[in-house]
Amino acid sequence: MLSNIFKKSSFSGDCTVPYCVICRLNKDIIQVASSNNPEKLISYSVSEWQAFIDGVKSGEFDIK
Repeated sequence: MLSNIFKKSSFSGDCTVPYCVICRLNKDIIQVASSNNPEKLISYSVSEWQAFIDGVKSGEFDIK
């Protein structure tokens, strides 16, 4: 699947500050960028992205 359309989190609101994180699925790679610089992409495999999502859900990245 190829998507040229970036998605942003619903937690970003209207994104009035230029620092929203956006992402898209490009074939089998997840691409992440800042909304103010969408050309500078960081790419993750689906398994890397899933590991990150699992970590977020389990609280691995919570500030304590």
